Amino acid sequence: MEVVFQAFHRYVGVAIGEHLGTIFTCLWTILLCLATNPADRSGLSVVWLGMIPAIGVFEETGFKAAGAIDAIRYILWSLRLVALGITFLLL
Repeated sequence: MEVVFQAFHRYVGVAIGEHLGTIFTCLWTILLCLATNPADRSGLSVVWLGMIPAIGVFEETGFKAAGAIDAIRYILWSLRLVALGITFLLL
């Protein structure tokens, strides 16, 4: 029974769960950046800078540099969300 649990845990929890979690987090970040794009396009650079943390999706494809900057991208992602929240509170 332990072998079945470990096999299921590694396949569903680690292989599928972590990959889908990373992919959907990056996809959500990209869609959020596009949705908060200013209508006058003056802040277009802010939109593209917000997409930098979404580069983590390429870690799952074997892109070596994405794995090296994984910790930094999560810090940038968190700071972007905090800045976005403050912006919404000030509106």
